[in-house]
Amino acid sequence: MSERLNPGEAKKKLCVQCICKSQFNSDEVENCQGDKSGTGACPIYPYRIGKRMSVKVFRKFCLNCMGGNRESVSDCTTTDCPAYEFRMGKNPACAGKGGKNNLEGLRKYRERAIGCINNFHNAISIPK
Repeated sequence: MSERLNPGEAKKKLCVQCICKSQFNSDEVENCQGDKSGTGACPIYPYRIGKRMSVKVFRKFCLNCMGGNRESVSDCTTTDCPAYEFRMGKNPACAGKGGKNNLEGLRKYRERAIGCINNFHNAISIPK
């Protein structure tokens, strides 16, 4: 996909594609029949209007698209699909932020917190 979308933009684009329109129309999206699909309810359906959704919902959407085959989701070549970047249930824009493996970030946070506590103690004259 040439443009990088955030999850909300990707959700809107998927809804626009599904209702076969050229732009987002909240009335038509709100009245879509995504909960009555012959292949099962669309995982995005409950989030289609205004409700923030986890990127894990894109994973469910992709699994639904690929007939439940996890390997097909990872091997997907449909790079122009709005869900493509999120197909693994993770937001690539957040890669490396937080998590168990971010020890350097935790060390920096701890140093800042200790510095703030020391500054506070000094400001109110409490012995350490």
